[in-house]
Amino acid sequence: LLLLSPFLAARNAAYDPLARLVLRRDRERRDARVVYVFFPDPWPKKKHHSHRLFGPLFLNALWKRLEIGGRLEFATDHAEYFQAVEACFAGDARFERVAPMERGPDEWTEFETLFRGQGLPIHAAAWRSRPQVLEV
Repeated sequence: LLLLSPFLAARNAAYDPLARLVLRRDRERRDARVVYVFFPDPWPKKKHHSHRLFGPLFLNALWKRLEIGGRLEFATDHAEYFQAVEACFAGDARFERVAPMERGPDEWTEFETLFRGQGLPIHAAAWRSRPQVLEV
């Protein structure tokens, strides 16, 4: 189990040495059954999109750490960021979309509690890692 708190997840894994350490330590260890990324900083300004957590470097590190069949659980209140994360995973055959876990109020993050209290929609998704298929 790996949990990227909003503090860690708010930073790009390629940009932040601490987030990079969490995912890249013992690179191909495959010891994570589930990684939770809840409410990372969406870096909404286009000029800051390169600071977002999700991208090719993060997906590579994630796939190497997750056991095959391991899951990433993701949630955000930011619709555009959610779509960007969906697109990121859609282009990577090492992951397949699965139903996200159901979480009750006792499992919500502080950000989620705040956003739900404001009536904001919460976007949640999950992906499962698959064996890498080598192209011939």
